[in-house]
Amino acid sequence: MSSFKETTEKRTQQFKKTTNRETSIDKRAEDLHDRSINKREEKLTKNRNNFEENEITIEKTNQVIIHFQVSKVPEREKTCVSVLGNFNNYEPSSGLPLTKQSNGLWTGELIYDLAIEEPSFRYRYVLVPTLVDEKKRDELLKYEEDCHRKLNIRKENEEEKCVLLLNDSWNLKLSPEDFVQQTTPFYQVFYQGKRRRKRNLKTEEEVKNSLKWIDCCNSKKCGSKENEKEESVCVRFIVRALKVPLGKFVKIEITPSNLEEKDKEKEHFVKGKQMKPSHYSVWKTEIELQKRHFPIKYKYYIGIENQKEEEKDKDKDIIRDQTAERTLELSQNINYLVESDYNGFQYPEEIKKQMELWKIAGVCVPVFSLRTYDSCGVGEFLDLKKFADWAYDSHLHLIQILPINDSNVIANNETFEGENWHDSMPYTVLSSAALNPIFVNLNRLVNKEKQNQTENETESGLLERIEKKKQEFDKELDLNYPKVIKFKMEILEEIYSNLDKDEMLKEMDYFFHDNKHWLLSYALLRVLIEIKGTADRTQWDEYETITEEEVYKLTNANSKYYDRVLFFCWIQYHLSVQFTEAIEYLASKKIVLMGDLPIGVDFCSADVWLHPHLFRLNKLAGAHPDPGNLVGQNWFFPTYNWDEIAKDGYKWWRQRFGQMEKYMQSLRIDHILGFFRMWEVYPEQIQGNIGCFHKALPFSVEELKNFGIDNPEEWVEPIIQEECLNRDKFGNRYEQYLDQIENKAGYYKFKEQYDTQKKIKNSFNFKEIKEEKERQLQNDLMNELFELVSWFALLKDDNDPEKYHPRICIRYTKMYEQLPKNIRKIFREISRVYFGRRHDKYWEKIGREKISRIVDTTKMLLIAEDSGFRPKCVPRVLKQLNIPCMHVERMTRSSQTNFDVLEEYEYLSYAATSTHDIENLVLWWQENLKWERDEELAKIAKDKLLKERIEKGEVGSESSEDITSSDEDETETEKNTEENSIEIESEKVRKKKKKKSIVKPKRSVQYYHQNLGRTGEVPKYFDTDMAIVTIRRYLNSGSFLTVLPIQDWFSMRQELRRKPEEERINVPVNQTQQWRYRMQLKIEDLIKNQKQFTQSIATMVEKSNRLHY
Repeated sequence: MSSFKETTEKRTQQFKKTTNRETSIDKRAEDLHDRSINKREEKLTKNRNNFEENEITIEKTNQVIIHFQVSKVPEREKTCVSVLGNFNNYEPSSGLPLTKQSNGLWTGELIYDLAIEEPSFRYRYVLVPTLVDEKKRDELLKYEEDCHRKLNIRKENEEEKCVLLLNDSWNLKLSPEDFVQQTTPFYQVFYQGKRRRKRNLKTEEEVKNSLKWIDCCNSKKCGSKENEKEESVCVRFIVRALKVPLGKFVKIEITPSNLEEKDKEKEHFVKGKQMKPSHYSVWKTEIELQKRHFPIKYKYYIGIENQKEEEKDKDKDIIRDQTAERTLELSQNINYLVESDYNGFQYPEEIKKQMELWKIAGVCVPVFSLRTYDSCGVGEFLDLKKFADWAYDSHLHLIQILPINDSNVIANNETFEGENWHDSMPYTVLSSAALNPIFVNLNRLVNKEKQNQTENETESGLLERIEKKKQEFDKELDLNYPKVIKFKMEILEEIYSNLDKDEMLKEMDYFFHDNKHWLLSYALLRVLIEIKGTADRTQWDEYETITEEEVYKLTNANSKYYDRVLFFCWIQYHLSVQFTEAIEYLASKKIVLMGDLPIGVDFCSADVWLHPHLFRLNKLAGAHPDPGNLVGQNWFFPTYNWDEIAKDGYKWWRQRFGQMEKYMQSLRIDHILGFFRMWEVYPEQIQGNIGCFHKALPFSVEELKNFGIDNPEEWVEPIIQEECLNRDKFGNRYEQYLDQIENKAGYYKFKEQYDTQKKIKNSFNFKEIKEEKERQLQNDLMNELFELVSWFALLKDDNDPEKYHPRICIRYTKMYEQLPKNIRKIFREISRVYFGRRHDKYWEKIGREKISRIVDTTKMLLIAEDSGFRPKCVPRVLKQLNIPCMHVERMTRSSQTNFDVLEEYEYLSYAATSTHDIENLVLWWQENLKWERDEELAKIAKDKLLKERIEKGEVGSESSEDITSSDEDETETEKNTEENSIEIESEKVRKKKKKKSIVKPKRSVQYYHQNLGRTGEVPKYFDTDMAIVTIRRYLNSGSFLTVLPIQDWFSMRQELRRKPEEERINVPVNQTQQWRYRMQLKIEDLIKNQKQFTQSIATMVEKSNRLHY
């Protein structure tokens, strides 16, 4: 294997032949990059994706005649079975139609020419409706479940044809319980080291040899000259067997139907042949059988390893497949046969009843929050090992962490003033693959360096400096991100400067080759951020954009940047080594690691730099407004250009999942709603309230006229009335920003130089304001103007200026209160249609296409973070794709109740008491009581105002509804339609529901008395007994995963609690949030001094019937 230096030099020589910048898209550059990516993808996806692989060697041929034979196809009228695959780009209109035979089998034939087709033949079956037009046909397609089949065919010469029979059964959907059993946690963690060997990367020669079929009976090749007298066929048997007990194996018995006496003596039939476990509960074996023995009968059973035939009949623990006797027929011209059944090994009913329903408990903690005697100011990857010891003793078999990507966008920004807390947010992604240097353990690197020093070298004193800083950082209760990252980078610089570079290159050679597709561009980006003093690439001149060719040129051994590029590659290498060590230790303790996949990447990221065509750089991603947060959220990173991403089969996303799978067995997908539609904020805005969904279906002028909006242009700019201005507070300060509209007294519009939130913000200079009172007044004015500039009801579509999007949550704005009653009704109807039925099917199709294509590449246990107001189609799609949703009891989606019923959570779901984005249990109780008090005071004030106005004769008593509600004829269902995408009900149903007003009890009262089952007065504080009861209820929920934040586990012991407000990790609406929470107790002390607490958790988990290994 060539070294880093040799590889970059060779690559440089290849690119010297081309000087034109545009050659980055030519074939040579593409081949160089794709070669490394394809090799890596092959390693990552082999035996771990949804493709059920069969590998055969076809000798003496260039053409393969493939016969398809499918059984157990669902009966449907006016449909036929079709084969889709890479031979037709999975296009249903050009699939291979099969013919139904009298015996119920669907059969067909395909000639696959290896001279023009790729050797990897991928396919799946689909039921295609007949006699319908193309649009309706696509909606009615019925695919077999969870099965993309793959056949690797390797040719050796080109003399004669080969005939291959694929004898498949239609793949049915697994039950949720069975689906969980075939995900990565089971293969890499729970069964690792017991029955299955740990997967190791093979050499090129080993991979080549593994593609050959092995004769398992007599060591003779199928079709070889030695076997010419006896025509034979190679048969591969494949069966899915879930929940096979540890230490046991699936075996096969084969009985030829016409076995002759001479054959019995030679024992050419198969008795109890042990099958080999593949990934994810799939068992395989290859056997050479004589054609004259067909048809054959065969059975599967489960027994112990290397069991003798005479012992089998005495073994009471033998488990036999309950499927009806299997028969396999063969026509004489078949050379190879693949017999597969993914519908699985059928257990006897009495065995099924004895099987436990798989459920586990876990803990969520950011890596940066860990604290040990070894860590330096922040939790580190190696700290996960000690935390795993505590988790195992507590019977917690899953550790969930927050994103660990490099987030240091401003770390080396010379123009940045003050402390850099921006980079503390783990959802700031500088590279979708690179790890954050803050998580490296410095002592490990210093000790490694000292081992490589000669006797003449003197000690650097680095260990003493590190120890001194540890003590300094330990005095702080929380993480001081700016200080810690600065110190660690300084020490890394010193360690690197003392390294033997040749030895270093040899050590990290394999890591470089396995990661160079992202590593070089990332390292170069970090170097240029240092040099330019900013991550803002608009200030980078000739490097504002980059191509793959230029990356290779600027990172080769002759480049002036070479040494600094090596420095950042070296850091990533050691981060990977330490993280891998921690992960392997977790697996040895039977603990799953769940990672977190941020929905976006930063504008300054290496991904956007190298692949700008995959992003919509003229828009900002965010979260749309809701009744609880009318300003929404602006995340300030670009949205995706999904049309471009789809062109190469979602390659960027597949690589991203592949990189995560190197380390994680499970993955939380952040904001999965963004795969259906992403909220896009206009770049000239600061808050997240001015934007629309992408992709979406805007209204035409004619459609708006049908609603009653004759001139949409009147509603695309803010018009402010005099009575809406807070003159008492701000006086004439408005005059700088507003112009009075001509011939319309009392109406204003914004001046052009202040008509966006960004322009308004730039007009304020808070640094020059000395007085705190004036500074606060100016800040309030700025926020007031932010709201006023968003006083419009329609937004023009980017692509078609004749089409319009309605503003979301308009009914909760002050502007809406000023509208006439008939106009309010029109916009309510527009909102119900637009945010409800108009998009449900549209977003369902978009979401299913993206998510299914991306997750097909992984077997990680995926969890969907779907919080917020989700379209009605989202749970349908996630359920179809077996992706569990997240549940928090107090974040119910029902408008009829305050809380979910934990026992009613579906099995395939994730339950949590809280998340990093909301209050933990103790703080939630405190904030909820405060909110209820404020609500009660507000109601009293409204009632008092109404009474005074009635007494003065300003309004009649019948007008009270106008004062207390913004919409007198709006029902609870209508209020929730816009955000929850509830289908529009008929007018009769709405009127009927209006009569039944639902009065919800106070949340605190309901939770204390009903949920916790307590009596008496509601307490002001969430005590430890309340925490214990709450957590016990979660452990007894229906969800197969119950994962609680470490703060909520700690809430069961008073001495482990901190101040409630200190335990919250993030407040999403706070754009200057400091991510700094750390455990106040070192993990070693937690294990040593809190044994009773640890045992109490273990007991609770055990009593809830959640498993412990």
